[in-house]
Amino acid sequence: MIIGDNFVFIHVPRTAGTTAEDLFRSKYGLEPIYGEQHDIFANLEEHDRQKFIFGFVRNPYSQEFSNYFYHTQQSGWPHMSFEEWVRLRFDDEIKELEDKYINQKIIISTNKKKYYRECFDYGSVFCNNSQYGFFCDEYGKCRASKIYRYEELKESWEDISERIGMDMRFLEISQDHPSEIYKEYYNDYTYDKITEVRKKDLELFGYTFDGYSGECSINYSNGRIPKDYCYVKSTGMFFEI
Repeated sequence: MIIGDNFVFIHVPRTAGTTAEDLFRSKYGLEPIYGEQHDIFANLEEHDRQKFIFGFVRNPYSQEFSNYFYHTQQSGWPHMSFEEWVRLRFDDEIKELEDKYINQKIIISTNKKKYYRECFDYGSVFCNNSQYGFFCDEYGKCRASKIYRYEELKESWEDISERIGMDMRFLEISQDHPSEIYKEYYNDYTYDKITEVRKKDLELFGYTFDGYSGECSINYSNGRIPKDYCYVKSTGMFFEI
């Protein structure tokens, strides 16, 4: 999250937010505050809630694959398949995965077992909740002034630059992988699971497996939002529009 004199940028994971934060830092000396890069609207002080509140969302199918790619390609992480990643994050029964990667019959070091356990614990909760909740107050009402799309970065940052009075138009985006490659990794299970757990993101922001249409809604409300929203398991909160 970046807070300026007249705006708040909410950083939803895997939407090029780190690149934006680097530009805010290098050009304007602004740093993420409140101690958390992926902080949410519900944690804002009252005086900041009156500013231009914005952030980006991304096609949930693409976002989940990007989350998988980013984490499992890091050195030391278990190199699981995308299906195993989705099972780890959204299925309650993961003993088979634990047996395969942590409780292996092949002897692995205690330190490696511990690190794999930490990977499982972190990977199963990080960004486990839907994107729409990042923009809600503690009572679940969306308070965003505008929600932009990751798929429209260039034109979005041009608009944002005009609104906040800072030149962010030369934002360079380094894609972590080609934008359409996620489609190659989905099967029936992963498609059905992401469709289920990201149902409201798909509806509110007009996404389908193949693309998107329309504007991102800011007219919605939800159940109460936990302060550690980005780092807890999905709560299955009641949703109402």
